[in-house]
Amino acid sequence: MVFFKQEKLIFFPSPVPEDFNFPFNISFEEIYIKSDDDRVHSLLLKTAQPRGVIVYFHGNAGALDGWGEVGQTLCLQTGFDVWMIDYPGYGKSSGAITSQAQLLRIAEATLAQAKERYQTQNIVLFGRSLGSGLAVYLGSDPRVKALILETPYLSLTAMAKSRFPLLPTFLMKYPMQSSEWITKVSAPVLILHGNEDEVIPFTQGKKLSEISKKAVFVEINRGHHNDLEEFPKFWDSIKGFLNQHTGNKDVR
Repeated sequence: MVFFKQEKLIFFPSPVPEDFNFPFNISFEEIYIKSDDDRVHSLLLKTAQPRGVIVYFHGNAGALDGWGEVGQTLCLQTGFDVWMIDYPGYGKSSGAITSQAQLLRIAEATLAQAKERYQTQNIVLFGRSLGSGLAVYLGSDPRVKALILETPYLSLTAMAKSRFPLLPTFLMKYPMQSSEWITKVSAPVLILHGNEDEVIPFTQGKKLSEISKKAVFVEINRGHHNDLEEFPKFWDSIKGFLNQHTGNKDVR
């Protein structure tokens, strides 16, 4: 049952009508990314004079009708364009998630489009919760200037073992082995994790930073899984990190 029902245990998509209008206060494009048989919906949120682009992979629930607000705030706070994707079956995206390889190909296709559009500008990857694994996987690309991870895990296998200690690891169709992939990342890494995270253990984010050896780890005191953006330390850390590693002027 665990093997065959894994998608329902991990992913919680929220479909959005094709004619849904996003109520943003900034300029944006809706872009469909083709990968194999998947037609994945994405949003490119824009600022007037972008410092580059942040390619953002969101968590396992919801869709861009909600996550887009996070992207808009990130765009306004940093001065970067923000490119966000939904996963198959999420938002306006077609299909359904069927394998880890499928998700990795979609992530690769998204980065390829970002590299084509932002040929001479900074490309930063941002992974949130589930999406942290996709960001880490792409982090070894030489065009990636920096990697930001919010509430990341060591792997989904480690997450499963923490909740179900007797579960055989070979049953995991989505191991998402960030702890292995991060050793191949040469770009600077910022990891932010709340010490009261009730979903992904704080110790996993901390351990991931130690494995990386290139990561700056920021502990958000009393931070939970879904409220880190409410802490000034969260934004100060992101903006300071981007200023240090992208060579651009700060946005206040």
